[in-house]
Amino acid sequence: MISIFGLSIYSLMKLDILYILENQTDFISTNQLQMLLGYSNMYLVKKNLRELKEDIQEFYENEEVLLVISHHNGIKLIHESDHLHPFIIDFLSKDIAIELLMLLLFTRDVSTENFCETYYISESSLRRKVKEINQHLAFYHLKITLSRKIRLVGPENKIRLVTFALLFFIYRTPEMMHEIPEYEDLQSLTHQLNDYLNVRDSAMQREILFFIILSYVLSIKRGAPYYPEPEHELYFDHIDVLDKPDFLSDWSFYDWKLFILSVHCADLHSTLLNNSQIVRLFQKNKLTRWQYLFTQNFRELTQTESSLVKDSLISQFLTRTFFIMDNELFEHFHIIDEKKMRQSFPLFFNRFELFWQQFVQEFPESDFQYLKTVNFLFCLHLMPVESMFFRVHLHIYDLPDVLKTYIRLQVFNRFGANFHLIFVDEAAKADLILGTVSSYDIKVSTTPLYLCIKMNLTTSDYDQIEISLWQIIEQKGLAKTSK
Repeated sequence: MISIFGLSIYSLMKLDILYILENQTDFISTNQLQMLLGYSNMYLVKKNLRELKEDIQEFYENEEVLLVISHHNGIKLIHESDHLHPFIIDFLSKDIAIELLMLLLFTRDVSTENFCETYYISESSLRRKVKEINQHLAFYHLKITLSRKIRLVGPENKIRLVTFALLFFIYRTPEMMHEIPEYEDLQSLTHQLNDYLNVRDSAMQREILFFIILSYVLSIKRGAPYYPEPEHELYFDHIDVLDKPDFLSDWSFYDWKLFILSVHCADLHSTLLNNSQIVRLFQKNKLTRWQYLFTQNFRELTQTESSLVKDSLISQFLTRTFFIMDNELFEHFHIIDEKKMRQSFPLFFNRFELFWQQFVQEFPESDFQYLKTVNFLFCLHLMPVESMFFRVHLHIYDLPDVLKTYIRLQVFNRFGANFHLIFVDEAAKADLILGTVSSYDIKVSTTPLYLCIKMNLTTSDYDQIEISLWQIIEQKGLAKTSK
C-alpha cells in the first residue's frame, strides 16, 4: 500500500479516525471504528485512539475539542465545526515526511547531515522514509535524491502540482499559513491577479487561487525555469491566452501560460481560454459519446446543456494532461461521500455508476477518481436527484386531520429527501395506506399496501415504510420499463 506523501501509518490512521468520528452523531464502538477504517488491526486502532486523546487534551487546553472514550458507550468526538483543523495541521506538520517535503518545496535542496541532526533521524531511517515518499511521488514523475544533499527533482509543472496538492491538503485556507515569510506578498499578489483575471469571486475559489499562486511563486523563485515537455508544446503553440501583466516580471511566457491553464482547470474562470482552439486537440468522438451515454442513462440534453458538457470535457481534458491527481490523495480530500450518496440516492447513483463504467471503458485515460467526481457533480447538476424520484401516493386512514398532519410530518421528515411523497385524501388514489388500526375497510379497484403504525412512529414502523416504498418504486419501475 502506497502512503500519500509517505505519511506514517499513525498519521494516516489518526486522520481517518478523525474523519470517521466527525461524521458520527452518536457513540460508536472500537469494532465499528475498525470496520469503517477498512484496514489495520484492533491493537493499532486502540493505540491510535489513546494517542489521539492525549494529543487533543494537550492541544486544546480549554477543551474546545474532546475525544470521549468510554468503556460502556464507546467513542465520540465532541467539537465545534471550526476548531478541529488547527489540530490536524499540527500533527500532520510534525510527520517527518511532511517536514522533509515542506523543506524541499520551499528550498529545493537540504543538507542531509543538517536534516538528520535537526530532526533526530539516522541516515538509514531517512533513506527508508525517502523511499516511501518516492513511491507516491512516482505517479508525478518526481523523486527525492539523497546524497550529501537531499533534492527534489522532476518536471517543474509536476512540482507545482504537488506543491499545491500538499499545501491545500494540509492547510486548506491561506489564514493557516500566515506564519510563512511570503504570506503578505502572496495575499497582495492574489488580490492583484484576482482583479486582473476577474476570477470567480467566492471564498473557496479565492483560497484555491492563493495556493495555486503560492505553488508558482515557490517554483519560480527556488526551482528551474519551466519549459513544456515535447508532447505538450502543441498546447502552448495552439492556445492563446491573456497577456502577462507587468507586475509578473519574473514569470516567463510558459509560466504564465501554464498558470492560466491551472486557473481554468480549477474552474476559477470560464472564459480565459478559447475552447474552440482546445477542442481540436482531443478525441473528436469523446464529446458525442459522453452525450450519447448521458442520454441513454438519464435524459436528452438541451442545446445549452450540450454546450456546458463541451466546456466541462475540455477542462477535464486539460486537467488530465497537466494536473491530474492520484486517486489515493484525491480521496483524502473527501469532496463527496460516495457511501452516503449510494445509500441516500441509490437510483441516481446506480445510473451514474453505469454511465461512468461505460464511458471509461471507451476512454480509459479518464479513469481517475478526480474525473469521476467532476462528472458525478456535473451529472448531478444536469439531472438533480429529485427529478429521478418516482411519485409515491400515500393516504393516512381514518384519523382526525390534526393527527394526520402529525403523522405526515414524521413520514416526510424521514423520507422526504429520498422519495417524492404525495399525500392524497382519497384511498383509491394511494399506493400506500398508513393507519393505526390493524385492518381497514376501503373498497377500491386496486389493492394498495396497508401498514399499521404507531402514532409516534417507531424504528420498526420506519423500516416497514421504507421497505414498502422501495417495493412500490420497484413495481412502478418495472411497469415503466415494460411500456
